[in-house]
Amino acid sequence: MRDGNYDFEVLSAGKRLDEHSSEDCEVWIAGMLGASFELRVKNRSVGRTMACCSVDGLSVMTGEPSDGKLHGYIVGANSTLVIPGWRLDEDNIAQFEFTESAKSYASQMGQKNEKQGYLICSIYQEQVVPPEPPKPVEIAEVDEGPAYAPLLRSAPANRDQGLFSRSADTGSGDIDFNSLLGDDEAEPNNIGVGFGKKTEHHSRTVSFKIDPAITPVVIEIRYDTTRGLERRGMGCAVPPGWDTEAFESPSYSGHPKPPNMECRIQGGIPEKKSLASKILGWFRG
Repeated sequence: MRDGNYDFEVLSAGKRLDEHSSEDCEVWIAGMLGASFELRVKNRSVGRTMACCSVDGLSVMTGEPSDGKLHGYIVGANSTLVIPGWRLDEDNIAQFEFTESAKSYASQMGQKNEKQGYLICSIYQEQVVPPEPPKPVEIAEVDEGPAYAPLLRSAPANRDQGLFSRSADTGSGDIDFNSLLGDDEAEPNNIGVGFGKKTEHHSRTVSFKIDPAITPVVIEIRYDTTRGLERRGMGCAVPPGWDTEAFESPSYSGHPKPPNMECRIQGGIPEKKSLASKILGWFRG
């Protein structure tokens, strides 16, 4: 889902999950029980941002509801960040995993709330402090009085060296302009998100100052099972007489049928027509 310069997407098995829009303009994805997933944030702006993400109303950084103190990931200018799970420490995460609602992380921690079934990313822009204007060049005027005349007229001790000679310690004597620069400042359908496999994911803590003059961008994606989306009126329409309970795999509802497969209803179960039956049908027609 895109909002201005920012994208917030859900990946599973390395692929972006399809998004469906409801009548009230909410964006939904279909989650499959047992499947792990990742959150991807894209920053298309020219400045650094901080992405504060929550799953089922809990921060992916602390596992707690928002306490007024923001915790998030830095996303550099024109950069992409993938968040693979709940952060355990600076070096490890627990993968996001779709599971039964009762087994979700929020349920197990006694933290179920009204944001169950929501994936939310709040994006804050960094406050940029303008650099100080350059200082004016200093100009000196020397009074060549009697006190300075002997020094200016005296010959150097070593004739091979001029008055403004290069020291042996300075090498070439060229000005290193880099040294003049400062350092860089540097309710779903019985589905929830559980604590998956522990995986290495290294991080480090840095400082970030939010620009108070810019309103953060908040992007929300809701999730449900494929059948849950079907009941909400999203996905492919089901033909009259189609028995949606005939299949255990949720991929049959809300997704197009495989190519070159024609189905007819026999007791509510789709049946593939053979080539011979097609040819026989043509002659009978």
